[in-house]
Amino acid sequence: MTTSDQRSSAGRTVSVRQILCPIDLSDFSVPVLAHAISLARWYDAKVTALHVFPTWMPPTSLAMGSDWQMQIPEDRESITKELQMLIEPFSSTGIAPPLQTAAGDAAKEIVRHADETDADLIVMGTHGRSGFDRFALGSVTEKVLRKASCPVLTLPPGRDRTAPPIEYRQILCPTDFSEASEHALDFAVSLALRAKSRLTALHVVEAIEKDPALHAPAYIVDIRRQQCQSARDFLHHVVSRHATSGCHLDEAVVLGKPHREIVRLAADRDADVIVMGVRGRGSADMTLFGSTTNQVVRHATCPVITLRG
Repeated sequence: MTTSDQRSSAGRTVSVRQILCPIDLSDFSVPVLAHAISLARWYDAKVTALHVFPTWMPPTSLAMGSDWQMQIPEDRESITKELQMLIEPFSSTGIAPPLQTAAGDAAKEIVRHADETDADLIVMGTHGRSGFDRFALGSVTEKVLRKASCPVLTLPPGRDRTAPPIEYRQILCPTDFSEASEHALDFAVSLALRAKSRLTALHVVEAIEKDPALHAPAYIVDIRRQQCQSARDFLHHVVSRHATSGCHLDEAVVLGKPHREIVRLAADRDADVIVMGVRGRGSADMTLFGSTTNQVVRHATCPVITLRG
C-alpha cells in the first residue's frame, strides 16, 4: 500500500504505526490480540502488549468473594510467564508483540504508555477478567475511552475466544457531520482500503420518540421528509471527498434515536466494526463520554473504534 493510499481526497493522512494492546490472563485477551495483530498487518504497524499489575485489592464485598481473589495470583513472575505463553502462539503470524508490564492504576498506566510510545491506536476489551468490571461498561475501559488521545478499538464480551484470522468485510461509520466525524470517516476509508472491505457512511436524523400508536401530524411528517432529504444531500457531499479513493462506499440516512439506529444497522448489515468520532473534551463530554458514543460502545455486538476530533 503506497503513501497515497493512506491519504483521503481531503488530504488528511491516516497513519497507524504503533498499536498498544492491554491484556490480562483471560481468554478474552486472545481475540483482542488477534484484532491488534490483524490491524498491524494491514498497516504494517508494530504491536506492544501491556499488562498492568494492580497495587491494591478491592474490599471483599466488592471483590465478589474468594473466587475473585483466587483469579489474581500474587506472584508477578508467574503471571508474566502465563502472559508470555498467551502471546507466544501469535509468533507464527510474523508479528510477535513484546510484553511490557507496569504497576498502578490500570487506566492511567494504559493512557501513559500510549502517550509515551506515541501509540496511534489502543486495542482492548470492554471487560476485564474479573466480575468486578461487570458493574459498568468496564471501569478501566471507560476511563481509557475518556482520556486517551489516540483512537481506541473496544471489543465487546461474547466474541470468539479463539484467534481466527480477523476479517473486516463490512464497516459502518456513523457521522453527525462534525469535525470528529470527518476524522472518523477518513480513518474508516483508510481501514476499508487496507482490509478490502465495504464501508457504509450513516447519518441518523434524530426524531423524538413517541407512542407508535400515535400518528404524527402531516406537517411533522413533511418536515422529517425534508430533513432526511437534506441529510442525504449533505452526506453525499461529504462522501464525495473520497470518490477517487477506490473505496466501496455506501450511504444511508435513517430516522430515529442515533445510538439505537447505529446499533440496529450494524446488526442488520452484519458489520464487523463501527468507526465513529467523539466530539471535543469539554466537561459535558468527560461526564457523558458523548452520550451516543457511550451507548454504542455499551450495546454494539461488534468492535467499535472511537476517535477524538
